[in-house]
Amino acid sequence: MPYQPATKDSYRLFHQGTLALSRMEAVGMPINLPKMQANREEVALKIREGEAKLRKHEVYKTQQKIFGKETSLGSRDQLAYVLFQHMKLKGAKKTKNGKYKLDDEALRVLNLDYADDFLALQKLSKLKGTYLDALCTLAVNGRVHGSMNLHKVKSFRGSAEDPNLNNLPSRNKVVTRYVKGGICPPEGWYIVESDYSALEVFASCFYHHDPTLMAYLESGYDMHTEIAKQCFLYDDDFIAANKPLTKELRTESKSCATFSWLYGSSYPEVAQRLWKVALKKDMLPHYASKGIKRLGLEYDEAEGRYVATHGPDALVTHIKAVEYDFWNVRFPVYGQWRHDWYRAYQQKGYFHTLTGFGWYGVERKTFINNSPIQGVAFHCLLQSIIDIQSEIARRKMKATPFLEIHDSLLSLVPAGEVHDYVAMSNEIMTSKLRAKWPWICLDLKTEVELSPISWADKESYDPNKAY
Repeated sequence: MPYQPATKDSYRLFHQGTLALSRMEAVGMPINLPKMQANREEVALKIREGEAKLRKHEVYKTQQKIFGKETSLGSRDQLAYVLFQHMKLKGAKKTKNGKYKLDDEALRVLNLDYADDFLALQKLSKLKGTYLDALCTLAVNGRVHGSMNLHKVKSFRGSAEDPNLNNLPSRNKVVTRYVKGGICPPEGWYIVESDYSALEVFASCFYHHDPTLMAYLESGYDMHTEIAKQCFLYDDDFIAANKPLTKELRTESKSCATFSWLYGSSYPEVAQRLWKVALKKDMLPHYASKGIKRLGLEYDEAEGRYVATHGPDALVTHIKAVEYDFWNVRFPVYGQWRHDWYRAYQQKGYFHTLTGFGWYGVERKTFINNSPIQGVAFHCLLQSIIDIQSEIARRKMKATPFLEIHDSLLSLVPAGEVHDYVAMSNEIMTSKLRAKWPWICLDLKTEVELSPISWADKESYDPNKAY
């Protein structure tokens, strides 16, 4: 195996971690089955409505003419043939054997009503089939006992299956309501979620010690707003006049630019994502007022990919300059660490994480730079789970953790124990963990939300409120 514990401490972490996760599996995730079944029926109705809408569209009628009785509304292969072979739309991606590849990104880039509706329908189908159907089917006496693993992800993170509780939807509020709205605590109990703030960004600092990024994290400086201002070319006056819009642009920039760069994306990919955001948010006139009038990416049929066509009026040129500033001006120490870490791996053929795990073998650069950070971030949560369970047992509390999701821990806590549990778990996840692992060079931060109704109804914890 190319990834494995390389020290006694790392073996001990996974040994104790396996026991801790097995206890959480035994507790199970609390489900309000009637509510979840009602949500499933509502989504099923939306799927039928979405299918009827697609069948009225000219694209689907063309698909029927071409494929006849073999027509399948949900077939990406058939849709790709209609869009790229028949309609001659640009942006086709192909597999190595020359077959059209229609992934979500290709659908979004098309900016076609049918493509957007098709993608929305597929998301609803996944919501029902992957989540609602699975949770309803697997619920036993009001609990879903999924499997949580430590041996299946080569970046040293945990994983979940039967069902994948690590991957429950959270970005779309409507979709989240359908799933998490049916995850409810017993009467007289709370679901308490303790979430590490920007854990992987903190974990990266444990390796590179970039002084600027560390100062941002320690002070709470909002780098995402500043990077959004760079990407979308607006200033504080624009923010004052467009607060709701700029709040949305900050969120989009955080995902499409900041974290994309941190995880290894380059400026053409980032520019393409931001252009899509600009289309959706009607920001193209603003870009034009700044001299940017085109994306600057053209699809090269021969190479089967998008190629940058630079110029002062191209967004791709502007984003290239922002990326240079990101790595060479804003975070140069982090940028140099990425280069040095990968060069050391090339020379040795392996790397070890701060928690003592080793990876041996051949892998792409983005994996080599990201996996030690992702692994150590998860190990911070795993060690905290172990210690929280131990402290619960020592204090003879009734609270019980039941689910981990990479950087957050969910627990069932009875009324009357909430304040004690939150104080105890926060201390373990922050100051006590840093004392245990001296290479943690920053004070970790947590956010706590809770609800007596459902996971979807969680609100920020208030230390002055009676629970």
